[in-house]
Amino acid sequence: QDGQPGGNQYGPSPKGGHPAYRNPGRRGFSGEGAGHLAVQCLSGPLQGQTYPFRGNELLFGRDPSCGVRMPEGTPGISRCHCAIRWQQGCPVLIDLASSYGTFLADGRKLPPHYPEAVAAGTRFYLGDKGYLFQIIVV
Repeated sequence: QDGQPGGNQYGPSPKGGHPAYRNPGRRGFSGEGAGHLAVQCLSGPLQGQTYPFRGNELLFGRDPSCGVRMPEGTPGISRCHCAIRWQQGCPVLIDLASSYGTFLADGRKLPPHYPEAVAAGTRFYLGDKGYLFQIIVV
């Protein structure tokens, strides 16, 4: 462990919790003035697209079942690359054992199947910085 309260070997947990977000897949999780989370693509073949969270999970990859579907043959992107899920009332980013990895904007690679708490403003990329996304509130 890294010796920081609430932290782990991959970095400290977010402090102060998360602002009130609506999770459309979970009844009763909203607050006064709460917004819906979405993911915006900042670079790559999906640049400019926004993907709202619907339900409890948003999958990223090349598979037709993915809500954020990269074109077939996109280099460095697995069929089911990563997901954002609701876990204990908070959004988390999870790498799904992708071949090239899922990274936070600061370059930290997420270990497979290890949920990383995220919030509005979090940037991450798939495989390399050419596939950059940001979590936003809409």
